[in-house]
Amino acid sequence: MSDLLLATDTSGKNGRIALARVTSGQSDVEIVGAAPLAGGAFSAQLVPQIAALLENHGYRKSDLAAFAVVSGPGRLRGCAWLGCHQSPGRGIAETNRCDFIAGSGC
Repeated sequence: MSDLLLATDTSGKNGRIALARVTSGQSDVEIVGAAPLAGGAFSAQLVPQIAALLENHGYRKSDLAAFAVVSGPGRLRGCAWLGCHQSPGRGIAETNRCDFIAGSGC
């Protein structure tokens, strides 16, 4: 069985959101779709972009099983926690942008 994951990164000049399918017990992740967020207006873009991404791929927010967020540095760290308040009972994972970049081999 696979779960739908919403990933957000609003920690830099430009951001990104993505939907992915993850299967328990497997390390592979299927990217369903992604969208860029232009810098300077994350708060105005985040919710409508997430809604559009879900709709474009035939999903509703109730289909989301978990959230992955990249935090700081960045002024809009609060956007990373958007899903927590609107979707209690779903998992959330946070990674620091610096740790993520360092661990990715970039």
